[in-house]
Amino acid sequence: MKYPCTSCEYHKGKNNPTKGITIPGVTGKCTRTDGLCEKYAKANELINSPADAEKEFAWESTLTDPSQILSFVSVQNSIEFTATTDEEIGLLQERAVAAAAMTIQLEGQNGKALPGEAFGLIACSVVGGLNAKDAAQAGYHTLVEYFGPDGVPDQLPTTWEKAWSGRKDEKQPEQTLVPEITAEREVELKQTQNTEALVAQAVEEAEEAFRDLGRIETATFFATVSDSIIAQAFERIKKSKSYRKLTYRDENGNLRQFSDLEEFCRIKLGKSYRRVHELAQNLRTLGPELYESAEKIGFRAKDYRALNALPEEEQAVVKEAIAAESKEEVLDILQDMTERHVQEREEAKKESNELKADLEARDKLLKDKSNRLEKAETELFKLKSLPPDADLELKLAREEKAVERLHKEHVAILAAIKPFMQVVSEVLGDGDISAHTKEHAVFETRQVCGAINQFLMDCSIPVDFAEMVYPEWMRGNAQADLEAGNTEEPHGSNRSW
Repeated sequence: MKYPCTSCEYHKGKNNPTKGITIPGVTGKCTRTDGLCEKYAKANELINSPADAEKEFAWESTLTDPSQILSFVSVQNSIEFTATTDEEIGLLQERAVAAAAMTIQLEGQNGKALPGEAFGLIACSVVGGLNAKDAAQAGYHTLVEYFGPDGVPDQLPTTWEKAWSGRKDEKQPEQTLVPEITAEREVELKQTQNTEALVAQAVEEAEEAFRDLGRIETATFFATVSDSIIAQAFERIKKSKSYRKLTYRDENGNLRQFSDLEEFCRIKLGKSYRRVHELAQNLRTLGPELYESAEKIGFRAKDYRALNALPEEEQAVVKEAIAAESKEEVLDILQDMTERHVQEREEAKKESNELKADLEARDKLLKDKSNRLEKAETELFKLKSLPPDADLELKLAREEKAVERLHKEHVAILAAIKPFMQVVSEVLGDGDISAHTKEHAVFETRQVCGAINQFLMDCSIPVDFAEMVYPEWMRGNAQADLEAGNTEEPHGSNRSW
């Protein structure tokens, strides 16, 4: 038996600024202006005589028969929205009745009567999906919201899941939701009352934080279940196109039909078509159970996109990690696979670009060859089509043009090389210039000569530089001069003696 004070609106924590009186046997204070109520006095009397407590103290429940929950419109709508067959409707109705029966039982154990709205919300939480595990967890979290963590048995989700999924453990005895308190145990509890009071005070101070945490967990759980239900409903409605038969009232109160699925998603599902489509794709990829596990470990939109981009065999590896609910392992696997695929795509792109460049170069080369061949064939055709005299004139004109070009370029290269030769001569003859710079001038001159020599070799032009510098006729004259003893330098306009 518990005091009813903790669920009373006049009950406040000891640190609350509202004035009140301390409640014996209960942590906190009562803020009633007329003092403690009759319910407290009755509970205090029964607690002091526990033998008759359960018989004499009773709380009035909103529902006297659990089956009355099936008359709630909200519960009927939830069952119709979730179930698709008569068998599923019957299954969900049994769940709703079981949840109502448990709520009535917990009312008596916690000394707290819930309104009809609470009964409807608790029943709706267990019929929002067909999965027994999800339904059991949803119902448990909703009951905790009303009765607190200490007011709901921890084993309740497991018990409900087994009952609703048709699985029974015959080897284990039926678990008692609320253990019976014997007289010996009651004496022991009274002996530790002071210790429990201190613990209760500490719990009371953190109670609000626990409640907020419970609300957050419940909201997160319902958000995941809600997304799963929306995705499943979206798939069915999209396939059957049943949204075309539905109507809604616009902002002016006019009755309208949905023009397309995008409008239906925005108005009825409260999400954009793109978002609902992503949810459906994610659910289709993972399945309901793995989808819930992925949401628990904090899967984000970019993680789902990375997963959908992988081939099936690599998706299977990621799914195993998701089933183990190992967030770090999942993210590491996704990152490694994504980086590898990015590298493969970059290498493929590079190969494609190189192949494209090669094809373009070959195409250009073929076009150049084709143009040259066409030009040669055109010239040949012109020559063949000309009369003999005209053909000769054309050849002579071409020869003359070639000679003019050669003469022009010959004059140009001589004019260009003379300044270079002059600079080299000045550098080599300047005593103030370092040996290093003079060596560089010699190197540059060799480079020019080497380029000319390479050209001569490429064009197969025979050039005897020794003959050019010291021709044979000069060698003959030199021998005659030596024999005549003439060793003076030549003079005159023709370099003669």
